[in-house]
Amino acid sequence: MKTQTVTTNESDTTCVSELVQPLAEALQKLTQHPLDEIEVTPSTFEGQEARSNEAYLELDMHAETPDRLLRALWTILEQTGSWHRWLNFEGPDEHNRYDGPLMFALMQQHYGSGPFLYHSYLWCFSRDRDFDVEPAKRQVANLVALIGNSDNLVELELEHRMQL
Repeated sequence: MKTQTVTTNESDTTCVSELVQPLAEALQKLTQHPLDEIEVTPSTFEGQEARSNEAYLELDMHAETPDRLLRALWTILEQTGSWHRWLNFEGPDEHNRYDGPLMFALMQQHYGSGPFLYHSYLWCFSRDRDFDVEPAKRQVANLVALIGNSDNLVELELEHRMQL
């Protein structure tokens, strides 16, 4: 396992929830139903005293998942190489413009067995509590540009379709 030390030039109050707000706004543009809402939910422990290293993009969908939104979520997971970093504890790939201090995962919390008894999130996380803010900002800006062009979105195979 590689360890990486980074220094930050910004205050310790810059939180992941602030950094990923542009990504939430870009994903919101991909929804079609007027009640669909994507918003940033900060970590429970986020506040003035310490910077949080995680946030959730709450995917509050009232209609069938728009294909373009689901494709954008899968594109984010694919292009950031998050599966390598989550499963193998790898650091960011410096040669991948979509990789950086933030990792992503799609999560669903189930509250029962019925179709509307769950909630979906895009989890944004950094293992390093002292990550450098500038690479995170670049990573989010690159992801926003990536999903803004529908030609960049991955095609979904049947097994990747899901209800959010």
